[in-house]
Amino acid sequence: MILELRRRGATVETETVSNRLAYALQADAFAAAVEGKAQFPVPGEEGWQNQEILDAAYRSIQSGKAEPVPQVK
Repeated sequence: MILELRRRGATVETETVSNRLAYALQADAFAAAVEGKAQFPVPGEEGWQNQEILDAAYRSIQSGKAEPVPQVK
């Protein structure tokens, strides 16, 4: 997949990205953190906030209106 950063309609930067190994890399990073070899690159609160966003999206589908997203602290 190619990502493009655009400003005023003009492409100023492009980057090719792939998530082909995303889950394997995530599992490796988690294992390294559990073993004390490295710090996990993403704090747990970030995953929790992402889940709050997804939950609000599902509530919005059910209610037909915008739903609040609780802020994780």
